[in-house]
Amino acid sequence: MSQPFDPAGTTQILHVPLTAMPKVLLVDDDELVLERLYTLIEAAGFPVETAPDGVAGLDALQAEFAPIVIADRRMPGMDGLALCRTIRRNLWPGYIYILLLTAQDAEEDILAGLEAGADDYLSKRSSAAQLLARLRTARRILSLEHSLKQALEEFLASRAAQYGCACLGACNSNCGSAR
Repeated sequence: MSQPFDPAGTTQILHVPLTAMPKVLLVDDDELVLERLYTLIEAAGFPVETAPDGVAGLDALQAEFAPIVIADRRMPGMDGLALCRTIRRNLWPGYIYILLLTAQDAEEDILAGLEAGADDYLSKRSSAAQLLARLRTARRILSLEHSLKQALEEFLASRAAQYGCACLGACNSNCGSAR
């Protein structure tokens, strides 16, 4: 007999906060913008790395994973839209939350950014408080992703312990989970 759904129990299982502040990768060709954002975001407790364009940003991500990317939309070489698409096409150790921070804030620009794979889109004219609120949202989403991964790993480990296999019925062995 199955147990009744317990929302409080589910929340306890899934609420496993990240133990450290997620790293932020800033990608912008404007050195003054990079310096200003670096100072603001680092002061908020996030580790920060910078890159001057999309290609350098991808190189930085491949060298050291950063779960939050804040990118300008318009840059020479690989722009922010191409960077979003490229990030979404590749496999990474975890989810990458992408925020486009740009002067282009017409509705069609925002839609193009979101369609390219950005999670959020913010005008460079926005306040520091708005950017920091968006970073807290990103951290919350990444924490949930981390919690879901951990819950799945625990579930698969329990299936493996129970049946000697964690295939959920996908294998053709006699593991007990095939139905």
